[in-house]
Amino acid sequence: MTVNEKLYARLRFKLELLERNAQSFQDLFTKVMTAHCSSFEPVKPYGNMGDRKNDGFNPDTGTYYQVYAPEDPSTNKLQAIQKLHKDFEGLFKNWNHITPINTFYFAVNDKFVGMGPFLHEELKKIEGNYPTVKCKPFYAHHLMEVFMSLPEEHIYSLIGNIPDPTEIEPFESHVMNDVVRYLLGNFTQTNTTPPPKDPDFDLKLRFNKLSEHPATCLKFAGYQYGDLRDFFATSVDVKEKLKEIFNGLYKKALSDLPDTEDRNDLVFYYILNKAHPKASERKDIYNAVLVLMSYYFSACDIFEDPRKPIQGTFDFLKSYAPSN
Repeated sequence: MTVNEKLYARLRFKLELLERNAQSFQDLFTKVMTAHCSSFEPVKPYGNMGDRKNDGFNPDTGTYYQVYAPEDPSTNKLQAIQKLHKDFEGLFKNWNHITPINTFYFAVNDKFVGMGPFLHEELKKIEGNYPTVKCKPFYAHHLMEVFMSLPEEHIYSLIGNIPDPTEIEPFESHVMNDVVRYLLGNFTQTNTTPPPKDPDFDLKLRFNKLSEHPATCLKFAGYQYGDLRDFFATSVDVKEKLKEIFNGLYKKALSDLPDTEDRNDLVFYYILNKAHPKASERKDIYNAVLVLMSYYFSACDIFEDPRKPIQGTFDFLKSYAPSN
């Protein structure tokens, strides 16, 4: 994988971790760990027996995992502590006589914000009560590193193919129709503000600090504007509805994603991921979505307009101006 492909894979997987809670996170955790280690054995709940507090383990090493993925990891400290102790006690009772527990990982989808020192304190308490067991936290960044160490075929199977800006070709009308039907059928249109006149595409890319891959995808997809205008010429109504849908997706991304340095890149992949049918990983579908995203990016329906007075000083705006 190239440096840009690795960056893309890391951002796409981070987006998965930010969006997944409860069983959805556990499913992803199991896929990654199974791909990482052939000895890893996931444990599925069985009737009234459940999983007996074991979400997966490596019987060769006596390493066990219990997964915890609340919607908001920054709250419910007491709930996390109660689950940790209850799950470990159940795990030791039901599994230690089958395969002795050497290492126990409490796998928390902390969504990259950490869990505070209390978790380490509680894990030390368990080690004090069970001297033969080592207890460690396993955070989102740990699962990220396991994911990035996987062979390329496993990485692609988990996040889908990587869109290649150089392979964005003229779209077929029936493909664009499929994408439009999906968008109109799965998203609610919301009111948007009027777009600015003559938006500056390159200035907007710099202003929103998009990295190379999403920026290049948007620029290359923009080469298909002529075909898209012809497509929209037959239905102005669809063009306006899609504008509202993409604007709504953008606002939802801002609401759902944390305010981090890579937030705008994550917003780009969030919209790309949501705007195509989940069952489809077809390149022509991705390309059609990218053409639409580029169009609504250029019209300032998604991402921020550099001429909005957000921080409103001349010097601030000047720093994003094209260089001579």
